[in-house]
Amino acid sequence: MKASYFEKVKIGIDTIVKGLLLSFSYLLKKPSTLQYPHEKKVIAERYRGSIRLKKNEAGELKCIACGNCERICPASAIKMTTFTPEGEKKKKLSEYYVDLGLCIYCGLCVDSCPVDAIEHSNVYEVSEVEKDKLVLRLDVLGEKDAK
Repeated sequence: MKASYFEKVKIGIDTIVKGLLLSFSYLLKKPSTLQYPHEKKVIAERYRGSIRLKKNEAGELKCIACGNCERICPASAIKMTTFTPEGEKKKKLSEYYVDLGLCIYCGLCVDSCPVDAIEHSNVYEVSEVEKDKLVLRLDVLGEKDAK
């Protein structure tokens, strides 16, 4: 059975009233806007931000220069160079670069590290105007949020 003209008008008015009540209810609530440069978002504990190298208790990098992170990175965002000091068998890390423009924040590098030397930071502000500034040298810089 078809709805009459007046039933359609009643349904239309009910819909408008419900929509207006919902809109007016938001006028009474406190706004959730953050004043961005001065106020920062609270980041979830498991957030995958840009990667950083960890240090041990002596303040030295934990990285043993095995190259697992560089090999497993699907985007080839990690580049590292190593050297072997004379008279030693173990390699040492000389340079560790991460291109945040290429990084897909997958976490494979963190998972593949045998000594837990890489971790995700909670840095979410990685945008830059120039592409060259997205390449970070982590063995010297440490992390991007050290501002």
